[in-house]
Amino acid sequence: MHLRNGFAYDSSRTNSRFVFTRASGRLAFHPVTDGRSPSERVDRVVAFTGQAFRVDAPGQTLMTLERGATVLEPRVASPWG
Repeated sequence: MHLRNGFAYDSSRTNSRFVFTRASGRLAFHPVTDGRSPSERVDRVVAFTGQAFRVDAPGQTLMTLERGATVLEPRVASPWG
């Protein structure tokens, strides 16, 4: 995995919190989110701006951004990062 200087935001919101849920289809069914038992199951994840990365091997997407999100990879790191 290679970390990148990237982040996501949604200009239609006052904050860039993203909510990923199974109900919306933006949180995948996967051993990581399913857990080892029902008590470990994750049905909702809240994230903000995020971190960009690239993976060389094939993989499965766990969280999918909603329409309206913008992903940026600036050449210079953000001043608040």
